[in-house]
Amino acid sequence: SQDKKLHLTIGYTFQHTNAAKQLKKFLDNGEIGDLLLVNGLFASMVEAYYRGMPDQYKDIFKWAITGPDPETFSDPKLAGGGQGQTQVSHAIGMILFAINQRATEVVAFMNNYDLKVDLVDAFAFKCGEDIIGNMGSTGNLRDGDKHQQEFRYYGTKGYILHDMRSGELLMRNDKGQEQVITGSDIGDPYPALAPARHLVDLISEKEKVNFAPALPACWAVEFLEAAYKSAATKEIVKIAN
Repeated sequence: SQDKKLHLTIGYTFQHTNAAKQLKKFLDNGEIGDLLLVNGLFASMVEAYYRGMPDQYKDIFKWAITGPDPETFSDPKLAGGGQGQTQVSHAIGMILFAINQRATEVVAFMNNYDLKVDLVDAFAFKCGEDIIGNMGSTGNLRDGDKHQQEFRYYGTKGYILHDMRSGELLMRNDKGQEQVITGSDIGDPYPALAPARHLVDLISEKEKVNFAPALPACWAVEFLEAAYKSAATKEIVKIAN
């Protein structure tokens, strides 16, 4: 897309929120110094999908037309995996976009329990030489439970707390500064139409900044590939340059 000067943006909805945009600015501007640690939690209500029973969520999600086929998320030949492919892809996509770094080493533990795909995952990873991170994710929240999507960034001069579900953000640093996004500043915590609108705005040049560029999304793909390999081999997997 760069060679042909075309726009390519990924359907990562959360990256279009006010909190995500401010998070990116804080990190790019070094407001918390050099990044040391990233911690993430992504707990969601998707187990019925992995069991091939999507209609269990029909009254909760209120699909405009129809829900997914029973095999879409439950058959590993189609889905490639469970919680990692379906949910962690969004979580690690946000993190790698925010820190503008690809992972270099990944170790993962995954449990399927009685499913054909993974339901509960845990990861530890490195980005470059100095940044380490960890993340836990489960898809077994009960019907109607609110998703829990919390990310923490710790640097040499402060920290940032990001609640992706609520759209809230807190930044504190050693300059005595505290900045928050809460209340009316949140805007839409899940702007579902933003990815499509954003592509149009990029093409029309109304918007200059791509809030969901392809490169960090590619880093998320290689992260998950390494994670599934690590879980299978029980080894740390290094991601080649």
